[in-house]
Amino acid sequence: MSANTTRTPLTRWSREVAKATVLTYRRAKGGGAEEQEAQQATRAAYLAAGGDPAEAGTSIPEIIGAAARDHGEWFWRPLAERLEREERWLKHCGIWPPPYNRALWPPMPDDFR
Repeated sequence: MSANTTRTPLTRWSREVAKATVLTYRRAKGGGAEEQEAQQATRAAYLAAGGDPAEAGTSIPEIIGAAARDHGEWFWRPLAERLEREERWLKHCGIWPPPYNRALWPPMPDDFR
């Protein structure tokens, strides 16, 4: 099995399509969306920005991968900040390590920083 080692640049897609796709995924993951929710929102943004529906299945992961590879610190910052807030909250509540089942976590107030 040969691995694809080609690094596809973000410039392969139109600026509008790449921007909508990347920002939607970044915002969804930073906001706490599950992967399936993030993918659905990203697909909708990709199509709304004019992305080709026939190529959505391959283009969206390539766009996300290119952004994460080339701008990783910026791309993952909202997710990292959310995870750090959740960790501080759970430690504050005395629940560390947290239960594996996320449904058992106490709700985190919106103003907890």
